[in-house]
Amino acid sequence: MEKNEDMRVRRTHKLLVEAMFSLLEKKRFDDISVRELCDQAMVHKATFYKHFEDKYHFFEFCIETELEKLVPSLEGDINSLNRKEYFMSIINKVLDFLDANRKMVKLTIEATNSNTLTDAIHKAISAEIYGKLAESERAGISYRVPVKMLGEYYAGALIALAKWWIMSSTKISKEEVAGYVDILVEDSIYSKTV
Repeated sequence: MEKNEDMRVRRTHKLLVEAMFSLLEKKRFDDISVRELCDQAMVHKATFYKHFEDKYHFFEFCIETELEKLVPSLEGDINSLNRKEYFMSIINKVLDFLDANRKMVKLTIEATNSNTLTDAIHKAISAEIYGKLAESERAGISYRVPVKMLGEYYAGALIALAKWWIMSSTKISKEEVAGYVDILVEDSIYSKTV
């Protein structure tokens, strides 16, 4: 019984997320009501409120759902690459994710006029970087800058650049952005200890 209920919950969430992004193509987030969202998804309003406090709570869930596609792809072995290759692999994965979801990302940023999506991506990226750098620190690598700060620095820079790239009308390709970032990434942030 529990498995069937879980499948129904997942189906309900999927229908609601699809309805939200469909509605965002037509109107601003502020102009979308819970009733309209539920009608679009063919879900009872009571069912919506069983799972979510309000449309803002639900929108955070939508963003988290989309980010689940990104976070597993960030996992990599920092010890098998040099630090610059590691950061560049994260940058390329984020750019791939944003490029593949360009319409959704742009709609999300425009619809809410907030940093909810970029903050969530920032949090995922900085946690991944911090985790891997802390792991390498335990393996004997010494950094000139605290690893928590490095995670925030690289995540923040990447998010600011990615937001500009998605929201502007620049003709710079994803590959060109990655190439420019490659120039900017400093490989001497660490020194190996014996």
